[in-house]
Amino acid sequence: MKKRSLFFSALLCATLTFTACKDDKGVTPPPASGTFTVRAPVFDRWTYFSFEQSDTIQTDGSYTALADSRSWDLAFHRGDIRTNGGASGPGRGGAFKTEAAEMSAVTENPAEVTYTPDVRAEITFPTMRETADQSRNEVLADWYTSSGMPPTYVVHPDIYLIRTAEGKYAKVRFEDYTNDLGEGGHITFTYEYPVK
Repeated sequence: MKKRSLFFSALLCATLTFTACKDDKGVTPPPASGTFTVRAPVFDRWTYFSFEQSDTIQTDGSYTALADSRSWDLAFHRGDIRTNGGASGPGRGGAFKTEAAEMSAVTENPAEVTYTPDVRAEITFPTMRETADQSRNEVLADWYTSSGMPPTYVVHPDIYLIRTAEGKYAKVRFEDYTNDLGEGGHITFTYEYPVK
């Protein structure tokens, strides 16, 4: 009797686990979505983000910190953004700017668009009054604009498709460049991952 009770308990648990992954019509639910803020205010550091982990990755902040790794998908140097591909890393990363301003309005199939990989670029380090030959993704170079002094920032309402280091896809919309004090280098974005 005890064995039968344990069997039915295990069967019920397995059934609940399986049905939690699908809705009542047997359809897999949409990808996870969320909002994340990358804190990248330091002028001489890169901050690395992984969609798989939904978090930043601890490094020494150098440009070469994860040069041979596919563990990251985006890297931020204040407003400069790299993907893990092309001149920036060993992954399959790249970016594509859609015509949409809302996540739900994206009509492109992420597997069928042409992604732009990273290229070599002069990255400016204003507080150090110098530039460095590093890399960035040119598609992601105009996600915001700044003007005036002290600067004011305008974030553009574009939706980007990001191909990750491992060849999966994410939708991204950048929401803010500043924190509550108006300080730059605090990049808030909304995302869906993985998308098909």
